[in-house]
Amino acid sequence: MPVVRFRGFRHYPEDRDVWRYMDFPSLLWILENKKIHFSSPTDDFDDRYETTLPKAWYEFREEQWKDFGDAWDHDPDDFWEEKTKQRKQMRDNIYANCWHTNQTESAAMWDLYGESEYTVAIRTTVGDLRTAFDSQDDYAIAIGDVEYVDFDSSQDEILEEDLKKIRGVHSGNADSIGLTLLKRKEFSHEKELRCVVLDGAVPDWLERVRDYSPEREISPPIDVPINIDQLINEIRLPPGAGSWFIETVIDAIENNRNTRFCRKQIRPSQLDSERHL
Repeated sequence: MPVVRFRGFRHYPEDRDVWRYMDFPSLLWILENKKIHFSSPTDDFDDRYETTLPKAWYEFREEQWKDFGDAWDHDPDDFWEEKTKQRKQMRDNIYANCWHTNQTESAAMWDLYGESEYTVAIRTTVGDLRTAFDSQDDYAIAIGDVEYVDFDSSQDEILEEDLKKIRGVHSGNADSIGLTLLKRKEFSHEKELRCVVLDGAVPDWLERVRDYSPEREISPPIDVPINIDQLINEIRLPPGAGSWFIETVIDAIENNRNTRFCRKQIRPSQLDSERHL
């Protein structure tokens, strides 16, 4: 299924470079299975604030839903409790795959993911990443840039710039879908772009708007088929990679039956400008 244009998810321009850093066995798994793995932000990511509401937005939404409950002759507290329950259900069914947006390699990202000397990086573009999903029909995918905002300030304290970012990814009643694209400012160095599975989170919307029958109950592992040759423009080796590791990567990739990669698509790190394959 082609990538879904879901409210709040923006990923332009199409020719922007994006990167995914991983250990070499993970790359081999992708090549062998022609899939990429999606993880639960609430269970698998390091930031405990993943898919939660910034304080200012939580205050706003609590007031709004209680006002709606009162206007519709519902108990305001019960109405807010029901909306909170719905949000949790959506959060429990969100799965994401994350990329780093940058026109060049990132020394910080090599450090972050390079605990092992056997780390590699995939380089592609936003457009190629989107197109690489087109041949699969297992899941509905949305792609969007992560916005970095103040999670701690109240409505009276937060900057209007941050409120604008929060509103920009806000997806109507589907708070937790849009909030998948919000992180604390302390993580802004990650410059994330996220691919998000929509099936279990907004199945009613998909059926109504996209004429698509989603998987209503999904559970790990979430491994989404992808066109490998469309996805990967280049594979980068880690800074300081030894010659034996370079040759191992080249041999393993060139001999993989699922790809048409050649040696020139496997390049040393830009941080090793004097090194050559």
